[in-house]
Amino acid sequence: MNVFSSLIIGVLISSLVGAFGGEDANHVKGEVLEFGTYNVLARKADVQAPAGSGKQESPVHIVTAVEFLEHTNCIVSRKGTSFGFRYKLTGLPDEPVVLDFETIHPEFTLPNGSKDSGRVVHGECETKGGVWESTMGYHFDEDFEMVEGDWVMSVYYNKTKLVSQIFHVRTAGNQ
Repeated sequence: MNVFSSLIIGVLISSLVGAFGGEDANHVKGEVLEFGTYNVLARKADVQAPAGSGKQESPVHIVTAVEFLEHTNCIVSRKGTSFGFRYKLTGLPDEPVVLDFETIHPEFTLPNGSKDSGRVVHGECETKGGVWESTMGYHFDEDFEMVEGDWVMSVYYNKTKLVSQIFHVRTAGNQ
């Protein structure tokens, strides 16, 4: 077999893999665009989003517009502080998709005495041209939430982690 025949066969195989859902076809990718503390500019009413655990979870704040104040992954825990990241996903189907939003944080004790170290929330997202861009974050509402340590926020599609951001949270006295 000569070089020309090998090249033609290689191109045909590559085309068939792409046409029938191979690795390169519609490959979903994620990118963190910015991260840090932010100010909420617009929001919707809180919703009770379905959680992966099946148990009753606290409501989720739905924010529609934010302004990043400081680009950092070092967060000082103060009541009223919002932190997170803006991301973009590409290669998704051009239809509603379900994404999983996971927040893992150091364990804290809820007022009812139960322990919490994170959660996964499922959300249906309406893509445009296979693209979804949004912000994922956390807002310190209560004193018991403000625990030191690494907080990890991740977005998954079909159980594949697409984007993730680590924040190092410290109390005001330990900066």
